[in-house]
Amino acid sequence: MLRFLRHGLASLLFLLSFLPAMGQKEKKKINFSSDVIEGSKPIGGKETRRLLGNVVFTQENVTMYCDSAHLFSDNSLDAFSHVHFKQGDSLNLYGDEMKYDGNKKFARLEKNIRLEDKGMILTTEHMTYAVSEKLATYVDGGIIHSEDNVLTSRTGYYVASTRMMAFKNQVVLTNPKYIMNSDTLDYNTATKTAYFYGPTWIRETNKKNSIYCENGFYDTAHDYARFSKNSKVNSGKQSLQGDSVFYDRTSGFGRAIGNVTLSDTSQHLNVTGDYATNNEIKNISIVTGHALLKQISKKDTLFLHGDTLKVISVLDTIEYKKQMEDRRLKNLSGGISKDSLPLLRTMYAYHRVKFYKPEVQGRCDSLVYTYYDSTMNMFKEPVLWSDKSQLTAGHVQLTMANGEMKLLKMYVNSFIIEQEDSIRFNQIKGKNMIGYFKENKICKVFVEGNGQAIYYTKDKNKLTGVNKSECSDLVVFLENNAVKKITLLNKPDGTLYPPKELDPKDLRLKEFKDHTALRPKDRNDVFIWQ
Repeated sequence: MLRFLRHGLASLLFLLSFLPAMGQKEKKKINFSSDVIEGSKPIGGKETRRLLGNVVFTQENVTMYCDSAHLFSDNSLDAFSHVHFKQGDSLNLYGDEMKYDGNKKFARLEKNIRLEDKGMILTTEHMTYAVSEKLATYVDGGIIHSEDNVLTSRTGYYVASTRMMAFKNQVVLTNPKYIMNSDTLDYNTATKTAYFYGPTWIRETNKKNSIYCENGFYDTAHDYARFSKNSKVNSGKQSLQGDSVFYDRTSGFGRAIGNVTLSDTSQHLNVTGDYATNNEIKNISIVTGHALLKQISKKDTLFLHGDTLKVISVLDTIEYKKQMEDRRLKNLSGGISKDSLPLLRTMYAYHRVKFYKPEVQGRCDSLVYTYYDSTMNMFKEPVLWSDKSQLTAGHVQLTMANGEMKLLKMYVNSFIIEQEDSIRFNQIKGKNMIGYFKENKICKVFVEGNGQAIYYTKDKNKLTGVNKSECSDLVVFLENNAVKKITLLNKPDGTLYPPKELDPKDLRLKEFKDHTALRPKDRNDVFIWQ
């Protein structure tokens, strides 16, 4: 009892000595308790009490615990061993040492520091904490654990009232699914959302996908993100970039707005536009708004425009069945990883489609291009130009190899015209046609059904006559895109006329149309639709 009275009286006298002088603004004093309180003596020019055993300090909504402490007459303290600083119901700070200014409500902690707040744990070696602002700061490196996320940085700030954290310098956020590196990053521990304000890389742990941007956010709880400023999403050999990119990792859906580029290095393919979507799970990409496809070959580049460009990829089921059969014959168990199988890609372009390549140009309402066999199908009033030739039909199919034209198939009302001079045209017409190319020039054409032809004969470049022929089937041989010979195969009917004998109207086959005015002259012409 005497010991208790002695300690209580000492505490009372110590507190009375700290009372402010009359007329001074009152400051909130630090209250305290401990097992042992030693008498007051000067340390560093300040009257000091030494407290030992189960030390507890309180000031408004702050409580501090430690094994021992020095309490100073200027309303400050030094705490040692098993320091525990608590504010409110959820924020707890632990460390080996702490200096606390009760007037400024400011703490400085040293060694083995751990900050805990609603499931978030921050560890570091040096930290300051401003009570009024609820602001924790470290500048010598820290580690934050928040459920599945681990975040490290050189410098960091934590605002307990908003549960926001700000990081700079060597910021790394690690998740079981990905690793994020950034220069400047904010993180909300409540929503588990990261905000970036500098060069940032996000790489999936399976190394399949990666993301780069210089501004944006990532909701780590829902795997949803928005990226801007040089943003780019890479998925294997494909990439999506734009001024703003939205990405839902769970559904594999991405959306890009402004200066959009979709690239596929495996197909030497590049698609640009104003707006794009990409579903990496369904393997569907769509680009609209000034959409332009560029496919690079060894010799030149194909430029193709349509109101909408869509690329769909499917697994090569034939290759899948082949590999499974090989495993069966070798008595191997297990399946084949679909990620290792090739994708068969098909591009759909619609509407108002035009394309340009030095050797060939085209125009139609809609177009389908299959990459595995390099075949282009043109529908609804298709027109194809190659050198001096114009080709039209109800449906045109062009097959290419290594960037060069190899095979042409034309169905329903097939028509080929070649301008001889300002008023004369060589013409071939029939139901269906099959054309063959050599060095990107038509060298032979088979006409199947209702074959008709008008072509001009020459002798040393001098016009000698005009041949009009009709035959169910015929073969046309060309040299340097000029008709060299026509072979009539079935019930032929042909007549050679002097150049000026025929009436001009007889020099045109029925349904003759010259579309030269619609022909794209360069890569920029693909955007012009007359």
